[in-house]
Amino acid sequence: MNISEPSISEPSNPEPSSPEISRPKPSGRVAMQQLLCAIREQLPVGAPEADLCQKICIGCPKKLMSYLEQEVNDWQRALDDGETPKLGDIRQLARAARKIHAVIEKNGLLMPQRSPVSRTLE
Repeated sequence: MNISEPSISEPSNPEPSSPEISRPKPSGRVAMQQLLCAIREQLPVGAPEADLCQKICIGCPKKLMSYLEQEVNDWQRALDDGETPKLGDIRQLARAARKIHAVIEKNGLLMPQRSPVSRTLE
């Protein structure tokens, strides 16, 4: 989420009749759930191994997706059990998902696009 900074032409003290609109940041549970949804929507989570393995690869999409699926399942289970992830946990999963997205894209398993995880965290 990008919060715009006031421009130079705006007064430093806004009038009381025009309160600043700010969006509260989501809780750790909400942020992690949004990240998990973005990963499931944008990456081939649950795809058959035959679709991921092309014999000649940059990295190993099959192993990377297996790792990511396990992480997604573990975090979904933890959220269901009431656990609240820390910011570091969210960042770590987002970073892994971005890197795996890049490998999957290089192997031609996704259409070139901006990483979904980076959009989720902005």
